[in-house]
Amino acid sequence: MHPEELSRRIEEAFADCERPSPDEVTAYAGSSFIDAVGPRLWQELRPLGHYLADSLDIVLLSPKAYRYYLPAYLHALLDPAEDGFYLHHVLDSLWFEEWPDPTIQHAPSARALGRAYAPC
Repeated sequence: MHPEELSRRIEEAFADCERPSPDEVTAYAGSSFIDAVGPRLWQELRPLGHYLADSLDIVLLSPKAYRYYLPAYLHALLDPAEDGFYLHHVLDSLWFEEWPDPTIQHAPSARALGRAYAPC
């Protein structure tokens, strides 16, 4: 598949995602992520490196913010100028090795957690 076709499919798959309010982004990413993206839609965050200098932010997002901002990261992976900078943490965000808080009892299954992070 050509990058242009993949880009179009990303646009279609995430077109209906609702943008999270600043308080729904996450307690972990903090104001630096919110300040960096500002009022921009995920479609406007290109090239992503002009807005987010840290690739780690993706693993700190809430499920709602992850669904919303993931396509901006996917587009960055298609951009040769980004040189794969975001690849490591995008892949990390897709893989669950342990629960964020091991003290949580009755944690949801990996499948349920995956659904929480799935596209809209």
